[in-house]
Amino acid sequence: MKQEKAYYQNAIQNLQERHPFLNYTELSYEIILQEILNGNITSEDLILQEQVAALLNFSRTPVRDALLRLEREGYLTRTEKGSFRLYNGTLLDYLDFSEMRIIVEPMTAALAARRATEEQIQALRENVEHLRVLVAEKGQILKIMETDYAFHHLIAQASDNGYLQELLDRHKVKMTFNFRFVVTEDSIKKLYRSHSGIYQAIAAGDDDLARTRMEKHLLFHTDRIRTAYKNAR
Repeated sequence: MKQEKAYYQNAIQNLQERHPFLNYTELSYEIILQEILNGNITSEDLILQEQVAALLNFSRTPVRDALLRLEREGYLTRTEKGSFRLYNGTLLDYLDFSEMRIIVEPMTAALAARRATEEQIQALRENVEHLRVLVAEKGQILKIMETDYAFHHLIAQASDNGYLQELLDRHKVKMTFNFRFVVTEDSIKKLYRSHSGIYQAIAAGDDDLARTRMEKHLLFHTDRIRTAYKNAR
């Protein structure tokens, strides 16, 4: 965490204004998580609870609890001395995970096309429209990342298959880091077009088209990771 103390105090104040009932552990968690998702914490950084507590002006206990939660969720790993580092997946990790998604998520989209309720289709429509607005604004990578995860989560819910929903929930962290690796400002317009096409297929109840469009969407990102992996060997 590389900002000045005043920066974090302002961030805490903004969080408290929006969510007045968050306790110190929850505030610590939200601040640290935003730093991770914004790219302000790298795998080279050593995260010490004493330093974080001083920056946030909290006691060590809520900060420690927040760091332990982030460790449980897979964002952080603990060192032998009890400090923390950011999860540092290898290119092979990213590639393996992306290949798994290609197997699972096209079928998830097909099931959603068969089973989605009107309310779920409306939620997907609103998600895609929100993504369109974010893409037009530019500089909204963090919010786009959150909207991307929500889109895939909504499709898993619409599939009406509890195992598929559980699988997606369990791998939220890997999806987050995969997104940061493959999506850039230059590629987010393609992301919007892909999501829009998948939504249209699901809304039309066309399971074959939903499956094909989801597979194409995931293959684009997987090919980028595969190329990077081959070049690094």
